[in-house]
Amino acid sequence: MEENNGINIAFKVLGERISELESEVRYERLLKEEAIKKMEDLKTVNANLASKLENVQHYIEKMEE
Repeated sequence: MEENNGINIAFKVLGERISELESEVRYERLLKEEAIKKMEDLKTVNANLASKLENVQHYIEKMEE
C-alpha cells in the first residue's frame, strides 16, 4: 500500500515537472518568435537607412562636382 502511494506521488511530481517544462518551452518559443520579428523589423530599418545614406552620399558627390 505504501509502495503504491509512493509511486503515485512520484507520478504526480513527474507530471507537474513535465507541465512546468512544457510551459517553459512555450514561453521560450514566444520569446524566439518575438526576437525573429524584431530582427526582421531591424533589417527593414537598416535597409532604409542604408538607402538614405547612399542618397546623401550621391548628393554630396554632386555638390562637390
